[in-house]
Amino acid sequence: MKYIPLATIFLCAGCAAQAPEIQTQIVKVEVPVPCKVNVGPDPAYSDTDAELSKVPYPNAVAAYVANPNDPIALKQMGENMLFIISHYRAGRGERIARDTKKQTAIDSCGKMP
Repeated sequence: MKYIPLATIFLCAGCAAQAPEIQTQIVKVEVPVPCKVNVGPDPAYSDTDAELSKVPYPNAVAAYVANPNDPIALKQMGENMLFIISHYRAGRGERIARDTKKQTAIDSCGKMP
């Protein structure tokens, strides 16, 4: 029984103590931010179907099939082939340049501080 008043005194002394002071601290921590790569819309490539349909002589194949010995039809077929091949090469170069630009943007995104 003699311990009950002593316990009451200790409990009341705990309530009489001052409340702890709350301090706010600012902690700066680097947080990785997802990088969004935007290199713009795809350009109009030279080797699309719309561009390749603009051959200089669209009826050259039919003229050549009708008369394989016609030198004009043969010349037109050659010009069409040259047109198509040059557009394929140009389109390939444009795609390589575009992929290089896109890959450079992606690589630089990971190296940002």
